[in-house]
Amino acid sequence: MSERIRFHLDENVDPDVALALRRQEIDVTTTREMGLLGQPDEIQLAFACEHGRVIVTHDTDFLRLASQATYPYPFPTGRGTI
Repeated sequence: MSERIRFHLDENVDPDVALALRRQEIDVTTTREMGLLGQPDEIQLAFACEHGRVIVTHDTDFLRLASQATYPYPFPTGRGTI
């Protein structure tokens, strides 16, 4: 069986999205659940990377962070930003 994609929804994504994904048995965490509300984008991205999760956001700042070659938390293979 292949590895399933795991997601982390930041605070800009409606919590109902997490509920809908869970109904489909998709592994998802949210910024609120993980105690990360109000934390900078860098912290959100670090959390997602450290836990092997794809971050889901409406915030275009994540694209800038993810594209920076000097960013200290590069995306592991197979992870990214949606």
